[in-house]
Amino acid sequence: MFEHTLFAHVLEAEGPRLWWIFGSLAMALVFLLLIAGSRGRSTRNGRARRAGQAILASTAIQTAPLLNQSEARVFDLIEQLLREGGTGHRLFAQVSVGEVLKVKGARPAGSDRQSAFNMINAKRFDFVIVDRRWHPIAAVEYHGAGHNRGNAQARDAIKRAACNSAGLPFLEISSAGLTTNDRTALKRLVGMSTQLAAE
Repeated sequence: MFEHTLFAHVLEAEGPRLWWIFGSLAMALVFLLLIAGSRGRSTRNGRARRAGQAILASTAIQTAPLLNQSEARVFDLIEQLLREGGTGHRLFAQVSVGEVLKVKGARPAGSDRQSAFNMINAKRFDFVIVDRRWHPIAAVEYHGAGHNRGNAQARDAIKRAACNSAGLPFLEISSAGLTTNDRTALKRLVGMSTQLAAE
């Protein structure tokens, strides 16, 4: 009975065209919904950014020295030693560990890999020595007077293990400053790097 109705004749004659129209309308609706969702996220992100800027604008923030006096003394001594070597090595202070050490490859997988990244990325080396090509040749940790506060030993253990895994020498300098042994170790590292670059 349905076949004999006017609607059935229209559907039979215009069926493919109607399906095309309905399909196009459905795709346009999906597209509009995606745009609306994207604008909503953009609006939320914009509000969060403005709120963050407002908090910063209303907070008292000031500059602070990158190094304290004893750290600056050690920095100057290491820098002088590098200059005397004449090998083009440079010294940097307060370097993010994540800028120097990268978690590479497929192992460990999944959450262990992310944990390894999180452990090193949030920490800093007191000093990093780089060669002429900007490759790190040593990380230096200075144990100043206030070094053993809080979880400093745990942080050092993580940095030490990460450097060991990467094959990057990790020198630890006591609050007494550069000892003869420290100077010898630094000179040896710079000399080794020069020999490797020449080969």
